[in-house]
Amino acid sequence: MTRTLVLLTRPLADAPKAKRTAALATATEVALLENGVYTTEAERAALAPDGPAAAHWRALDVDVAARRIASSFDTLSCEQVVEAIERNETIITL
Repeated sequence: MTRTLVLLTRPLADAPKAKRTAALATATEVALLENGVYTTEAERAALAPDGPAAAHWRALDVDVAARRIASSFDTLSCEQVVEAIERNETIITL
């Protein structure tokens, strides 16, 4: 199976539905970056299929802090984003 990382840079509901559905169905990890950190666990459950990445959604810590919000997802550092990019064969930005 090809490992796929989705970089979500906008709220999940704002991503084009067909592209979002196709990308998330095969994603092994999802990193919420920039305005993607506004995505909530409830939105993920409602809008994203239960694919391989269902339990591997994380929000970038500096983006969460910069927006002064509480994320319903675990956070990751910039270094961890780089590591995720390195370990995945395909990278999709939404």
